Amino acid sequence: MSKYLVHFVSGVLLLAFVAGVVAQSPAGATWTQSRPAFMPIEITASHAGFWAVGTNDGIASSPDGKIWTTRHLTASAGNLLLGIEFPNQDLGYAWGTGGAVWITKDGGASWQPHHLGTATIFAASFSDPEHGLIRTSEDIVVVESSGLRPLKIPSTVPKTFIYAPAVVAISENRMAVALSEGWRSRTGFLSTMDGGATWSFYEPPHVVPYQLFRYDGEYWTVGTETLEFDHPGGGFGVPNAMSSTDGHSWERTQANLRVCHWEGCHLCRQSRCFASATLLAHVTDKEHPLLNIPAGHLTPQWALAGDIFCTVESGNVWCTEATKTDFVDKAGGPQPGDQTLPPLGTKAKDGLLRCVRCSFDQYFVDEKVQGQFALKVALKVRADGTVDVVSLDGPPNASIREKILQELTLWLFEPPIKDGHPVTVATTLNRGIQVIRSR
Repeated sequence: MSKYLVHFVSGVLLLAFVAGVVAQSPAGATWTQSRPAFMPIEITASHAGFWAVGTNDGIASSPDGKIWTTRHLTASAGNLLLGIEFPNQDLGYAWGTGGAVWITKDGGASWQPHHLGTATIFAASFSDPEHGLIRTSEDIVVVESSGLRPLKIPSTVPKTFIYAPAVVAISENRMAVALSEGWRSRTGFLSTMDGGATWSFYEPPHVVPYQLFRYDGEYWTVGTETLEFDHPGGGFGVPNAMSSTDGHSWERTQANLRVCHWEGCHLCRQSRCFASATLLAHVTDKEHPLLNIPAGHLTPQWALAGDIFCTVESGNVWCTEATKTDFVDKAGGPQPGDQTLPPLGTKAKDGLLRCVRCSFDQYFVDEKVQGQFALKVALKVRADGTVDVVSLDGPPNASIREKILQELTLWLFEPPIKDGHPVTVATTLNRGIQVIRSR
């Protein structure tokens, strides 16, 4: 763990101990559940409302997160669309498995398919329909009007920076990549001002960035900064949010980041970042109030349109009202962990099954059970890449079994194809878990 993060965590615990009142959910606020004509995987917002993408090249829109209109859907053997963004009211793009990219130039009224190679695209950013960056498990690729060009990481980047959690394209010439040692670890920015002809690397001193995103024509990053780092015994961590036009010269925000002390502002979309499981902070300036949402259903897949807040959880869309709130004494609950991408250079394994999202929690806390347990899992991967759990043997009780099943059923694979046709594939695997008894 980074020494900067150690100091920050200590500060979090101290503030949590001193604080006295937990943020309350908005009075009378409830969650509503809906689902497009496909299994949703990601959600975003535009001037027209919400957009969701998912299985079988599914793209759908909704003005309020309740009633969905299908904009595109493949009958079978489509790609999994893993992400979608609208950098302005006209341009939108979605990306996913098989090198699939869908682009709209008219605000979502029509979508055109593109295939940028064959590898799964885990992250993408476009400044216009012909210029941007995509991130696969193997490479970072510059998208140009003339074609695709893999980005060669310069020797100035430390060899340990093998992760690329974010790519950002602000214009045809200005683009940047976040490179890091891992989640909430040392991170720097590889940027270009000439469309990728030359790249330069910059690591902010005494700052651990959590996330890189674009807002209002600038790069923005949020994270933790260590002050008095040369003080005997070490320094102390404070929340940090900065902006830059070139990836090298950074300016601290004027916004009040006090609420970021508890959990660290993260899971940012546009200018809003989560300060906890119930608080949304505006990190780019000080004129915007905090927003409060009721507890529950928070995932890294979220969007805000006006005062409506929606997330994707367990194959459904959940929406609620976000209300303005004054500063609270204590944030409400921890955020979910971010989704980690595979390190650069990860080669696709041979065979029909290639995992896209397969997180698995190996540690559990229980009131009565403790010890190590071996699990045997039988899965059926459907032709659309989603999972049906056929059997699960080995969990010590029903509660832990239910938690494991819930996680397994959210696994996603590249849609399996054999001899040019979609197929269903059965597979078995073994996993081990550690259960710790609570006091």
